[in-house]
Amino acid sequence: MANDEHSLLLGEIKGKLEMLTDTVGNLADGTQRLDERLGKLETRAAAHGALAGGLISVGLALIIEKIKSMTGMGGA
Repeated sequence: MANDEHSLLLGEIKGKLEMLTDTVGNLADGTQRLDERLGKLETRAAAHGALAGGLISVGLALIIEKIKSMTGMGGA
């Protein structure tokens, strides 16, 4: 009788272990997909940041030159 109980308990433990293994596998797959999406977002964010920084620096340079020419401090 005790042997049957042990077999049942081992079967239950095995089933739970398989369930946990499946859950971990699903979590790993989900993490991989999120990692790929985040990589794409980071790349796009870096490109947008570089573009915005470039536009702002050009805009500020133009504003500074305009102010210099209006005040006569342009050197030309």
